[in-house]
Amino acid sequence: MRVLVVVAVLLGLGLVAEGGAWRIGISLGGTHLAGIFLEYRLGEVGVLASLGSAVPWELSDLSLAFQLRRYLGEAAPAAYLGLGGWAFLVRGGDSWGWLTALDAAAGVEWPLEEDRAWELGVMLHYFLYAFWQGEARFNFRTLILPTLAFKWAP
Repeated sequence: MRVLVVVAVLLGLGLVAEGGAWRIGISLGGTHLAGIFLEYRLGEVGVLASLGSAVPWELSDLSLAFQLRRYLGEAAPAAYLGLGGWAFLVRGGDSWGWLTALDAAAGVEWPLEEDRAWELGVMLHYFLYAFWQGEARFNFRTLILPTLAFKWAP
C-alpha cells in the first residue's frame, strides 16, 4: 500500500510539472455514498483524490481514496481504467474502525459543453485489512460498487 502511495505522489508531481487540467467534482458510489474529488489530467493520464462519507447525514465516517487513471483515447465518450487505494474510518459509539483496500476501476466519461462531464463506472475493491471493535475481521474480501460523478473545470 505504501508503495502505491509513493508511486501516485511521484506520478502526480511529474504530471503537475508538465501542465495539464484540473477538475473538481461530486460523486455517488465507488468509495463512498456521497463525496467530492479533485482530478488532475494530462492527456490520457489522470490522478484523482476523493473525500466522502458512506452515511453523510450522521457524520460518523470518513472515506479517503486516490486513483491513477488511464483514459483510452481522446474520443468522446472516453473509457478509462484505474488503480488506486481506499481508506475508510468509521465511529460507532465508543469504538473506531477502519478498513483499507486496493481498487480497480473501469468506466466511461461523457463530455458536456464548457469543460464539464458525466462519468459512469464500476469499482472492484479488494480489502487488505479491516478492524472493528478491537479485532480484525472480514465478512468478505471483495466488493464491486457502481459510481456516478459530475465534474467540471474550475
